Amino acid sequence: MHRIYGKSMERGVFMNYVVKPGETLMDIACMFNTTVEELLMLNPQITDPMCLFPGQVICVPTQPCSMHPMHPMHPMHPQMPMEGQMMAQGQPCPVLRQGSQGPSVVHLQQLLTSHGFSPGAIDGIFGPRTHAAVVAFQGSRGLVQDGVVGVKTWTALGVNCMTPQPSPCPTLRQGATGPSVVQLQQLLTSHGFSPGAIDGIFGPRTEAAVIAFQGSRGLVQDGIVGVRTWTALGVNCMTPPPPPPPPPPPPQNCPTLRQGSRGPSVVQLQQLLTARGFNPGAADGIFGPRTEAAVIAFQRSSGLTPDGIVGIRTWTALGVTCTTPPPPPSQNCPTLRMGSRGASVKELQSLLKAQGFSPGNIDGIFGSRTQAAVIAFQKSRGLVQDGIVGIRTWTALGVNCRKN
Repeated sequence: MHRIYGKSMERGVFMNYVVKPGETLMDIACMFNTTVEELLMLNPQITDPMCLFPGQVICVPTQPCSMHPMHPMHPMHPQMPMEGQMMAQGQPCPVLRQGSQGPSVVHLQQLLTSHGFSPGAIDGIFGPRTHAAVVAFQGSRGLVQDGVVGVKTWTALGVNCMTPQPSPCPTLRQGATGPSVVQLQQLLTSHGFSPGAIDGIFGPRTEAAVIAFQGSRGLVQDGIVGVRTWTALGVNCMTPPPPPPPPPPPPQNCPTLRQGSRGPSVVQLQQLLTARGFNPGAADGIFGPRTEAAVIAFQRSSGLTPDGIVGIRTWTALGVTCTTPPPPPSQNCPTLRMGSRGASVKELQSLLKAQGFSPGNIDGIFGSRTQAAVIAFQKSRGLVQDGIVGIRTWTALGVNCRKN
């Protein structure tokens, strides 16, 4: 005969029972051929015998003095898988360790005793003697001897553990209310930490119990119940799906920029360089020497040709999704030199100016300033510096020359 909570009971084995909707303590007492008083002794967390919650886990005897054969726990019940087995279905198996208290510890101590390992008094308190008995039992079964009673240790003790289904683990703190708080309070009680009444209200006593539990498990003692605290309480938390990846940035035009370029595209370039730790100076839309130096430094760091010219590869390395521009329409590329005149010279002068080389007035007259600009441009592109604009110079300027 074991002594539990100060009163003697002639029942040797106990189990957890999940309360169904509409059941009262009297209904459960009749079902297991016991009394309300005996159930209250086994379940000190029940403060109001008339107020049970569906899903609430309570401790009940599994060896009633007399039981109807059709009771689901009776050995002769047709659904009973093994003769004499007292567990028809799996049951929750809470994680217990030194410091835990309550009916689940009573159950553990009784099972250890029945296997020949002495946990001391069957008092529902997981103390040093119970810890030593658990470690000795684990060693006899080839389990990790950590003194923590999880599913493997419960199973070795003969308990058919229910595999917990993943469930949402809402973040709870003082002020929260509802069924999740009821579940929290029941779990705290089963681990030996009193949250006060099981009323679904996260008040100061529940917070104090959470903080004490967190301290016993080496968690941050903030009184906030997140995934780590739920997991330590034995809940299998559902992993939320990862957030969808952000949509890719829309493609944009990536103009070729070099020293002398100006405008909004240069501002964007300067901002991107600054964001990556390369200082182009003020984001003023003027591609000057400091911006060029920053471009060259960035290109070197990215394994690009350090020429200071920002083309599609440099834009892409800066994180810009470039549109592929359609090829310019093919056109005649007349050979121009000093003294040439007309619309083709005017186009040449406009292209030189757009590339940062000053040909003087856009007047369609190929004079000395236009020639100087052509020579400077040819030098920047590694072309023959003869001041004559042929197909190679036109192509370097971005013109799609028509083949004759």
